[in-house]
Amino acid sequence: MIEIFDNVITPDDATHIEKFITGTEFPWFFSQAGYYNTTTFVANKTKHLVENNPNIKEYFVLSHTTFDERGVVSSFNNACVQILETIVKEKYNLLRIKCNLSTKIESFKSHEHNIPHTDFENSKAKTAIFYVNDSDGDTFFFDNEGLIIKQVSPKKNRFVLFDSNQLHAGSHPSKHDKRLTINYNFEL
Repeated sequence: MIEIFDNVITPDDATHIEKFITGTEFPWFFSQAGYYNTTTFVANKTKHLVENNPNIKEYFVLSHTTFDERGVVSSFNNACVQILETIVKEKYNLLRIKCNLSTKIESFKSHEHNIPHTDFENSKAKTAIFYVNDSDGDTFFFDNEGLIIKQVSPKKNRFVLFDSNQLHAGSHPSKHDKRLTINYNFEL
Protein backbone atom coordinates (compact mmCIF):
# COMPACT_ATOMS: atom_id res chain seq x y z
CA MET A 1 0.00 0.00 0.00
CA ILE A 2 1.20 3.49 -0.88
CA GLU A 3 0.08 6.09 1.66
CA ILE A 4 0.33 9.85 1.18
CA PHE A 5 0.34 12.36 4.05
CA ASP A 6 0.35 16.13 3.48
CA ASN A 7 1.40 18.87 5.91
CA VAL A 8 3.17 16.47 8.25
CA ILE A 9 5.15 19.17 10.04
CA THR A 10 4.34 22.82 10.64
CA PRO A 11 4.77 25.16 7.64
CA ASP A 12 7.49 27.05 9.57
CA ASP A 13 9.42 23.81 10.25
CA ALA A 14 9.06 22.75 6.60
CA THR A 15 10.48 26.09 5.45
CA HIS A 16 13.30 25.85 8.00
CA ILE A 17 14.27 22.38 6.69
CA GLU A 18 14.22 23.60 3.09
CA LYS A 19 16.34 26.66 3.85
CA PHE A 20 18.80 24.61 5.90
CA ILE A 21 19.49 21.94 3.28
CA THR A 22 19.75 24.51 0.50
CA GLY A 23 22.05 26.73 2.56
CA THR A 24 25.80 27.10 2.32
CA GLU A 25 26.51 25.04 5.45
CA PHE A 26 24.84 21.82 4.25
CA PRO A 27 27.26 19.46 2.45
CA TRP A 28 26.11 17.68 -0.70
CA PHE A 29 27.98 14.80 -2.29
CA PHE A 30 28.07 13.92 -5.98
CA SER A 31 26.46 10.61 -6.96
CA GLN A 32 27.36 9.72 -10.53
CA ALA A 33 24.57 8.38 -12.70
CA GLY A 34 26.86 5.68 -14.07
CA TYR A 35 26.38 3.86 -10.77
CA TYR A 36 22.78 3.34 -11.74
CA ASN A 37 23.04 0.81 -14.50
CA THR A 38 21.61 -2.61 -15.15
CA THR A 39 24.75 -4.48 -14.15
CA THR A 40 25.40 -2.89 -10.77
CA PHE A 41 22.13 -1.49 -9.50
CA VAL A 42 19.21 -3.43 -10.87
CA ALA A 43 18.33 -6.78 -9.32
CA ASN A 44 18.29 -9.75 -11.68
CA LYS A 45 14.55 -10.16 -11.24
CA THR A 46 13.88 -6.61 -12.51
CA LYS A 47 16.44 -6.30 -15.32
CA HIS A 48 13.76 -7.06 -17.90
CA LEU A 49 11.94 -3.90 -16.79
CA VAL A 50 14.98 -1.76 -17.47
CA GLU A 51 16.62 -3.09 -20.60
CA ASN A 52 15.44 -1.27 -23.72
CA ASN A 53 13.04 0.91 -21.72
CA PRO A 54 12.93 4.30 -23.50
CA ASN A 55 11.33 6.01 -20.47
CA ILE A 56 14.40 5.53 -18.26
CA LYS A 57 16.75 8.49 -18.01
CA GLU A 58 19.54 8.73 -15.45
CA TYR A 59 21.46 11.83 -14.46
CA PHE A 60 23.62 12.66 -11.49
CA VAL A 61 22.15 13.49 -8.09
CA LEU A 62 23.59 15.14 -5.03
CA SER A 63 23.08 13.23 -1.81
CA HIS A 64 23.74 13.48 1.90
CA THR A 65 23.42 10.39 4.08
CA THR A 66 22.58 11.01 7.73
CA PHE A 67 22.20 7.40 8.90
CA ASP A 68 23.35 4.04 7.51
CA GLU A 69 24.76 0.70 8.69
CA ARG A 70 27.50 2.62 10.56
CA GLY A 71 24.91 4.54 12.59
CA VAL A 72 24.56 8.33 12.68
CA VAL A 73 26.89 9.91 10.11
CA SER A 74 25.56 13.48 9.99
CA SER A 75 24.58 16.13 12.51
CA PHE A 76 21.40 16.64 10.45
CA ASN A 77 20.15 13.17 11.48
CA ASN A 78 18.11 14.35 14.49
CA ALA A 79 16.06 16.76 12.37
CA CYS A 80 15.38 13.96 9.86
CA VAL A 81 14.30 11.56 12.60
CA GLN A 82 11.88 14.15 14.01
CA ILE A 83 10.14 14.36 10.63
CA LEU A 84 9.86 10.56 10.43
CA GLU A 85 8.38 10.36 13.92
CA THR A 86 5.51 12.69 12.98
CA ILE A 87 4.15 9.85 10.83
CA VAL A 88 5.57 6.62 12.24
CA LYS A 89 4.23 6.16 15.74
CA GLU A 90 5.26 2.51 16.09
CA LYS A 91 8.64 1.36 17.33
CA TYR A 92 11.06 1.04 14.40
CA ASN A 93 14.62 0.10 13.57
CA LEU A 94 16.27 2.70 11.33
CA LEU A 95 18.18 1.32 8.33
CA ARG A 96 19.07 4.44 6.33
CA ILE A 97 18.27 8.13 5.89
CA LYS A 98 19.48 9.92 2.80
CA CYS A 99 18.75 13.41 1.48
CA ASN A 100 18.67 13.75 -2.32
CA LEU A 101 18.87 16.76 -4.59
CA SER A 102 17.89 16.08 -8.21
CA THR A 103 18.85 18.91 -10.52
CA LYS A 104 16.77 20.45 -13.29
CA ILE A 105 17.06 18.66 -16.64
CA GLU A 106 15.06 20.72 -19.13
CA SER A 107 14.85 17.84 -21.60
CA PHE A 108 13.31 15.47 -19.01
CA LYS A 109 9.78 14.52 -20.07
CA SER A 110 6.94 13.98 -17.58
CA HIS A 111 6.66 10.27 -18.54
CA GLU A 112 10.40 9.63 -18.05
CA HIS A 113 11.87 8.38 -14.81
CA ASN A 114 15.00 6.93 -13.28
CA ILE A 115 15.61 3.18 -13.00
CA PRO A 116 12.81 1.28 -11.22
CA HIS A 117 14.19 -0.37 -8.10
CA THR A 118 13.38 -1.63 -4.64
CA ASP A 119 15.19 -0.30 -1.60
CA PHE A 120 15.17 -3.52 0.43
CA GLU A 121 13.66 -6.94 -0.23
CA ASN A 122 12.95 -7.38 3.50
CA SER A 123 9.19 -7.73 3.89
CA LYS A 124 9.27 -5.84 7.19
CA ALA A 125 11.15 -2.86 5.77
CA LYS A 126 9.37 0.38 4.90
CA THR A 127 10.42 3.28 2.73
CA ALA A 128 9.26 6.84 3.23
CA ILE A 129 9.92 9.88 1.09
CA PHE A 130 9.58 13.37 2.51
CA TYR A 131 9.34 16.08 -0.16
CA VAL A 132 11.23 19.14 1.01
CA ASN A 133 10.13 21.50 -1.75
CA ASP A 134 7.43 21.99 -4.37
CA SER A 135 8.73 20.68 -7.67
CA ASP A 136 7.98 18.63 -10.70
CA GLY A 137 9.71 15.25 -11.08
CA ASP A 138 7.18 12.70 -9.88
CA THR A 139 7.89 9.49 -8.02
CA PHE A 140 6.64 6.53 -10.06
CA PHE A 141 5.40 3.25 -8.59
CA PHE A 142 5.28 0.06 -10.66
CA ASP A 143 3.75 -3.39 -10.53
CA ASN A 144 5.97 -6.45 -11.06
CA GLU A 145 5.50 -6.19 -14.82
CA GLY A 146 6.79 -2.63 -14.90
CA LEU A 147 3.44 -0.94 -15.44
CA ILE A 148 2.94 2.37 -13.63
CA ILE A 149 0.38 1.93 -10.85
CA LYS A 150 0.75 5.36 -9.21
CA GLN A 151 2.56 8.66 -9.56
CA VAL A 152 3.15 11.05 -6.68
CA SER A 153 4.07 14.67 -7.34
CA PRO A 154 6.61 16.40 -5.12
CA LYS A 155 4.79 18.80 -2.84
CA LYS A 156 6.51 20.58 0.01
CA ASN A 157 5.74 18.90 3.35
CA ARG A 158 4.36 15.72 1.72
CA PHE A 159 5.29 12.30 3.02
CA VAL A 160 4.84 9.02 1.07
CA LEU A 161 5.05 5.69 2.91
CA PHE A 162 5.29 2.26 1.23
CA ASP A 163 6.88 -1.18 1.53
CA SER A 164 10.60 -1.17 0.70
CA ASN A 165 10.12 -4.04 -1.76
CA GLN A 166 7.74 -1.88 -3.85
CA LEU A 167 9.21 -1.05 -7.28
CA HIS A 168 9.58 2.71 -7.62
CA ALA A 169 11.65 5.40 -9.33
CA GLY A 170 12.21 9.10 -8.95
CA SER A 171 12.59 11.56 -11.77
CA HIS A 172 14.29 14.87 -12.41
CA PRO A 173 12.46 18.18 -12.57
CA SER A 174 12.27 19.95 -15.92
CA LYS A 175 10.52 23.14 -14.75
CA HIS A 176 11.88 23.69 -11.22
CA ASP A 177 15.55 24.15 -10.38
CA LYS A 178 15.68 21.22 -7.99
CA ARG A 179 13.74 18.37 -6.41
CA LEU A 180 14.63 17.84 -2.73
CA THR A 181 13.71 14.69 -0.80
CA ILE A 182 14.60 12.95 2.41
CA ASN A 183 14.44 9.18 1.92
CA TYR A 184 13.95 6.87 4.88
CA ASN A 185 14.32 3.10 5.21
CA PHE A 186 13.30 1.38 8.43
CA GLU A 187 11.86 -1.83 9.87
CA LEU A 188 8.79 -1.95 12.07
